[in-house]
Amino acid sequence: MTALLIDIATTHGLVAILDETEVASFQYFPAAFETSRLLMPTIDELMKPYDVHSLDYIAVGRGPGSYTGVRIAAALASAIGIAAKVPLVGVSSLRAFVPKGLFSGPFFAAIDAKIGGIYLAEGICEEGRATFISDDALVPIEEAGKKITTRHLVVTPVAQTLALRLTNAKIVERKPSPEFLAQLAFAAFCRGEVALDGMIELSYLRRTQAEIEKDSAGKKG
Repeated sequence: MTALLIDIATTHGLVAILDETEVASFQYFPAAFETSRLLMPTIDELMKPYDVHSLDYIAVGRGPGSYTGVRIAAALASAIGIAAKVPLVGVSSLRAFVPKGLFSGPFFAAIDAKIGGIYLAEGICEEGRATFISDDALVPIEEAGKKITTRHLVVTPVAQTLALRLTNAKIVERKPSPEFLAQLAFAAFCRGEVALDGMIELSYLRRTQAEIEKDSAGKKG
């Protein structure tokens, strides 16, 4: 069973070819500002050994994270899926950030949401296996500071930014895990959580600036 994975919701975007829960090949993007330019060439390169019509599904990071990255990934996955008649599977971009190595204990996957706070998902690692025990949430910085204790490891794509906001937390920087996303995507596909019309529900967890301005204008009117 073969799938294409696209997730560019954070600084470290990636594209991968999945074989059930295994990663056959993958490529990270060198920097966020180059993602749009490199996205299609990278997909074309990784897909060379495959026929797009033979894909069983396309997995796409549905957020939370960058509005632009989430929308670009979803639009591209939708276009490919509709053209090739391949279903889409949405996966949490936040849950791509899991501990590596021999870490055992509680952790948080975290993405800086700027003035909105921090996107958090709580998990636990046991015997090298990560499991999430909370929903993805947008948490104000003060509340995040209370949730995260010295027992927790915070896994994030940009450690330096969060270190300025969570001064007492143990923070490590990781790129998104294609292996963990492969597991999430395959499990969702097996549960039948697929979109056959190219439409998946995106997870922004907060309103866009355009929505805020529209509501404000409506109230003034």
